Amino acid sequence: MIHEYVKGEKRKISDHFSTDEFDCHCKRSSCIVTYIDDDLINELEHLRDRLEDKCITIVSGYRCAAHNLEVKGKPGSMHLIGKAADIEVEDVDPDNVARACEVFDGLGRYDDFTHVDVRGYCSRWDYRGE
Repeated sequence: MIHEYVKGEKRKISDHFSTDEFDCHCKRSSCIVTYIDDDLINELEHLRDRLEDKCITIVSGYRCAAHNLEVKGKPGSMHLIGKAADIEVEDVDPDNVARACEVFDGLGRYDDFTHVDVRGYCSRWDYRGE
């Protein structure tokens, strides 16, 4: 289930994550909410278990449409509906993070981060070295 939260509010939503980590990074006054899917949070918590409780940093979570356009996100990006996160994991290189993320529906490999999402069907891509 996707929930709507007030942007900027720091509300704990699981053992290791709070809503503000998933806020859109834009500064628009019209961007006042953050959408987060429960399935995404559950999978991120399971990922922490698989990675021996390493800290997961949310590089990008929810994005408003304007910000998604600015960062050249895809028009149908899962970030737009709170079903995606770009992540980094302390002391773990992106290749090893991606291997641990194979259980996610969507998995994108990038040089500096890993994209994960809960889109409901399998999708894989690799933009390393581009």
